[in-house]
Amino acid sequence: MVAGSTAAIALGTLIGAWFMPFLVGAAVGAVGRLRSARLWRGASAVALAGALGWALPLGRQALGGAPVGEVARTAAALAGLPPLATVTVSAALLIAVVQALVGFWVGRTVVPRRG
Repeated sequence: MVAGSTAAIALGTLIGAWFMPFLVGAAVGAVGRLRSARLWRGASAVALAGALGWALPLGRQALGGAPVGEVARTAAALAGLPPLATVTVSAALLIAVVQALVGFWVGRTVVPRRG
């Protein structure tokens, strides 16, 4: 589940679908509710997939020579944060995790319980 979710989020990220962690989280939450899966397992899986799904394309771009660090430092400075690339990248990955968890919660909420 983590590998498939990570791949879906990473592909969505590469094409500019920044909201993909939310959609994947909602799908995993809905399926988890239908299969009566444990809450913590699904939540952990989508949180990990959200972070990895955004980190892998960022790492690929950085290794390919894109100025990811410079853009991150500039964005941090403009946001009033310390001008460190790690702060901005960490904040971006945290946003992906939050999106995935909120999507997971929505997915579990909209699907009725079985039985």
